[in-house]
Amino acid sequence: MRASGEYSDVKHPVHVLAVEHKKKLLQFFHDLAKEAGLETPKEFSLQVQLLVEGTIAMAQLTGDHGVTKWASKTIRQ
Repeated sequence: MRASGEYSDVKHPVHVLAVEHKKKLLQFFHDLAKEAGLETPKEFSLQVQLLVEGTIAMAQLTGDHGVTKWASKTIRQ
C-alpha cells in the first residue's frame, strides 16, 4: 500500500509491481477458498484481503500488534 501511495503514477514500475502483488494475494485467497469448497470464493478472497490490509494498517498506526489476534478470531467466524 505504501509503495502504491508513494509511487502514485499507475505506470510507474513500483506501482505496477504493488498492484500485481495485491492481485496475486487475491488469487491465492481465492484458490484457498475454492480448495476448501466455499460457495463464494471471490467474496471470501476480498473479505480476507480487506482484513489483512486493515490489520497491517492498524498494527502500523497504533503499534499494537495484538490486533492480529482479533483478525485471526474474525477469520475463524
